[in-house]
Amino acid sequence: MINQDHKIQFNAIDSYSKKKTTAARDKFYGEIVRNRDIQEMEEASGMVLEKRSTLQPQSKEEVDIHMDLDYKQAVEIAFEDIVDFELENNDWEKKVKARVIRDIVENNKGAVRLYFNKNNEVKMRYCDAPVSLYTSYTNEPDYSDTEYEAELVMLSIRDLKERDVHNKITEKQWFDLAKSNGGKYDNRKWSFGSTYDVSNTYDNQEYSYDDYRIEVLDFIFYTNDRITRASKKDKHGGKHFTKKPYGYKKPQRSTKEIDVVEKEIEMSYEGIWAVNSDVLIGYGRSKNILRPQTDNNKSISPKLLRRYVIFEPNLRNGTSKSYVDVIKPSLDTIQLLVLRKRHIIAEMTPSGIAVDINGLTDVMTALSIDDPLEIVKMYKQKGVLYFSRTDVNGDPANGLPVQELNNPFEQKLVAIDNAIINEIELIRGDSGVNDARDGSSPDKDALVGIEKMRLLASNNTTREMYKGFLDGIFAPMGAVLARMIQYKIQYGGGISAYDNIIGELAVKELEFNKDMTMAQLGVKIEALPTDEQIQSLLDLLNISLQQKEIRPEDVFEIKRVMNIKKAERLLIYRRKKYSEEQMAEMAQREEITAKREEAAAMASAEAQKVKDQSAAEAKIQELQAEKNFNKEFNDHETNNKIKLIDRENYWKEKMLEKQLEATEGDAGNLGVDKPRIMSNPGGAIQRTDNINP
Repeated sequence: MINQDHKIQFNAIDSYSKKKTTAARDKFYGEIVRNRDIQEMEEASGMVLEKRSTLQPQSKEEVDIHMDLDYKQAVEIAFEDIVDFELENNDWEKKVKARVIRDIVENNKGAVRLYFNKNNEVKMRYCDAPVSLYTSYTNEPDYSDTEYEAELVMLSIRDLKERDVHNKITEKQWFDLAKSNGGKYDNRKWSFGSTYDVSNTYDNQEYSYDDYRIEVLDFIFYTNDRITRASKKDKHGGKHFTKKPYGYKKPQRSTKEIDVVEKEIEMSYEGIWAVNSDVLIGYGRSKNILRPQTDNNKSISPKLLRRYVIFEPNLRNGTSKSYVDVIKPSLDTIQLLVLRKRHIIAEMTPSGIAVDINGLTDVMTALSIDDPLEIVKMYKQKGVLYFSRTDVNGDPANGLPVQELNNPFEQKLVAIDNAIINEIELIRGDSGVNDARDGSSPDKDALVGIEKMRLLASNNTTREMYKGFLDGIFAPMGAVLARMIQYKIQYGGGISAYDNIIGELAVKELEFNKDMTMAQLGVKIEALPTDEQIQSLLDLLNISLQQKEIRPEDVFEIKRVMNIKKAERLLIYRRKKYSEEQMAEMAQREEITAKREEAAAMASAEAQKVKDQSAAEAKIQELQAEKNFNKEFNDHETNNKIKLIDRENYWKEKMLEKQLEATEGDAGNLGVDKPRIMSNPGGAIQRTDNINP
């Protein structure tokens, strides 16, 4: 219990804070819907409308985890920081916690005193509940119905003078009080005479007793005060309440309608009384009475929060048994057995031998030894013994001349050790703390699961005592501290006293005078992880990181979670989330690969199409060229044939003309005046007008 660290957590449960939490959650939900709609619009339009942050929750499950693990209202963070500061400032870990836990274990009762000092500072101190705490009879484990609570403490006269704010105690009373305590409680012997001198000196020596420690009773008792108020209606129909003294009665005759309202409210009165004296300091109604917040924060609760936080587990009929009380009979028996064992060891005689003198006679004669002690000395030093089973006459001897004497004390010690072991087993059975819990003799052959089951069973037997400290002392103390802080902020200097704790900027940004004083808080104690739990979580994180189940940034985020169960929950979620992201990424890669393959196939088909089209065009060009060639060749041949025919026809005409000329010459001058074909032989050769170009 001492090694386990705890932290007080505050959850604002008033209606205003709940609305803020609900609004924050709804805002995250709205962002999820908005991002989904924008994503659909971007997919439809193909445009990026806005850049979205990946740090915000992206699903309902992420929102729930964020609200559970990370989300904290400013007022909750402020209260946790301030309470941690007050605990540290009052040496909770060093002076109070361990002593309270020890009282619960040894005496089944623990107590802490909380109060304001004269500077309106929050203070707490350890209360030795089994020895110095006095209360009225109660059967409630938290002492919530006691009529008074008083604590016997030692205070110096200097401290008592500081508490006497109004200086009601005279110097003569301080003198008499110091004189009655001289030589007691480690105070110096009294050396200032028997009567008080107004000069504050004795024998030319100034009085010096402010450091004397005095036994005082710091008491507080609870009662109900009746508050009377009268209500009157004004001319506008409204009601006005005025406070009236105790015993006020409604007037018999009155021009206005008067209603008398009486209400009983719990009050506390406290003071400090120096034992066996007439010195009573600071008696009166308690200042800064703490009352729990109501649901609507509009009315004052008639109940008050007590300044003594007391808890006694297993309280039945005004009595209870502590862990030590349960095992005390066995412890007393063990103590008696240990004393008996020491007594036996003190009375033990050393192991000896029995020597038969007559049996040594023959040996002494054979070894030429006159003193029988020489044989005993040889036996003691070397363990060698010479003897003869027959005497000089040949008759059998009595036996060994030297025999070991057995010591019965060893058997007695073994029996006592067995009895002690039996008592230890009884203690383990009565207390529930088995050897798996205390680690005295772990079984090397036992399976790990069996050892954990035994440890869990032992934890169950001491759970009530453990919960008594957490839920009976620590949590109520946190509630009282939070209410004291609220009172201090509202009536004793404001939040500025904690500027250095939560930061001046945070004070300016938030309306602490409203939020902190009106907040209604639920207190929860969170057990901080032990070194073993942290190491186990780190090993699990390393394994998950090596197997690529989470990312490095997930490891850092999980390490920031102080609660092991929440960290494990976050680890499971991150594994699931990362697995989904990997599957989505793999699907995206496959989709990209498929698109690439499809694009490559389309490109290949397009290239083949272009290739085929080019081949077809080349074939067409080849055919066209061949066609053109054939056409030109045919045209050339045709032209040649036409020219040949024309040439043949030309020469035929020439031949015919020659023949005609010859005929005409012979016939006379019949054709003298007619043109002759041969008269223009060049024109005949160039007859190309009828040739197809």
